[in-house]
Amino acid sequence: MKAQRVIVVCDLETHTPLRDVHVVTKTNYRDTTDYTGTLHLPVAFEEATFMRYGYLAYTVKQENLTDTIMLLPSMNTLREVQVWGKDLRVEGLSCMLKGMQQAISAIPRSKTGASFDAAALFDRRSARDKRHLEKAKEVLKEWDEK
Repeated sequence: MKAQRVIVVCDLETHTPLRDVHVVTKTNYRDTTDYTGTLHLPVAFEEATFMRYGYLAYTVKQENLTDTIMLLPSMNTLREVQVWGKDLRVEGLSCMLKGMQQAISAIPRSKTGASFDAAALFDRRSARDKRHLEKAKEVLKEWDEK
């Protein structure tokens, strides 16, 4: 058995070991990582390429090889996204507004201008405030006369 070197392959962003990463050397040596992200490389090789779907391929020379290889996830981005269709939020708001206007118009209005407030019957402060206001008006009227 030839001398081999143990390498661990991990995700660059999450630092978790990657399984099923394929490594190929120029001498056609091939290996795949297991569930712990480890694989074996021969000691003598020129360069090795690490590949996995969803990650950028990484080629490294034997002099620069470390015990841990970090693979960068490949990202596909879109420059522009166009969305076609009706904006249901606007339609929903307009329906809600119409419903509120109909509900408000259905409320009966007082034709005499006078209104009845049942809570005011039991509120002693309003009567006290009315008396206080009348006294204040009388005092101001007396001062104006002097």
